[in-house]
Amino acid sequence: TSGPTCGTGPTDQIFIANVTGTMSGTIPKAYTVVIGDGGSAFANITASTTKNLGTLEPGFGATLTFTSKLKNKGTFEIPASPYNTKINFGGNVTNKGSMILNGPSTISLPVGDTITNSANKTVSVAGGTTVDLSGALSNSGVLSIGASGTSGVLDVSRTYTQSSTGTYEPTLASASSFGTLSVIGTASLAGTLAPQDAAGFTPPVNSTYEVLTSAGLGGTTFTSVTGSFTAQYITSDSDVQITAT
Repeated sequence: TSGPTCGTGPTDQIFIANVTGTMSGTIPKAYTVVIGDGGSAFANITASTTKNLGTLEPGFGATLTFTSKLKNKGTFEIPASPYNTKINFGGNVTNKGSMILNGPSTISLPVGDTITNSANKTVSVAGGTTVDLSGALSNSGVLSIGASGTSGVLDVSRTYTQSSTGTYEPTLASASSFGTLSVIGTASLAGTLAPQDAAGFTPPVNSTYEVLTSAGLGGTTFTSVTGSFTAQYITSDSDVQITAT
């Protein structure tokens, strides 16, 4: 009831330092919850939270373990850092907002569970970042994998499914640096393949980029390819290569 006037900086922001603790309740719209920092040790948080309407930002080597499924209707972001962040989901994940994976991370789901990216929503992996997903990924929105100096890589340990409304956007930065989706299991393709040129790079005509690998495509293909590219389905119908035209 007394004290200095509130400042003009960030408001409605909760910071969880490098501690072991628990988190519960829905993250409200316009609230930001930041977990972990670059100091000593790492945060280890167990969460019964099932809904994010604001911004949830675990990072800097934190371990965040959910006890059940999560619905993300806001922003789920792993910031860039030199530390591998571990996310253990307790069930299926539905993304109806954005998942921004800018830092190295290991994401685990129970056997048989899936991260579902809804139509018109986004999952993005930054260039130079490797994300290991132990689970399946179903994409009806936009999956973007960047490249900036070094490739961004999304490793999916089970299956990848892209629906007719889905778009896969690998960024091309050079002949050896481009976004890559690596699927240990099978992939089922539909929708759009939309390669993106990084700033300052124009793919030379006839240059090739293997932007998706899998254990098999089952004869499926992307419905359309945008830009000046054609797609080839190679390695006994397991991988996708694009060629600049």
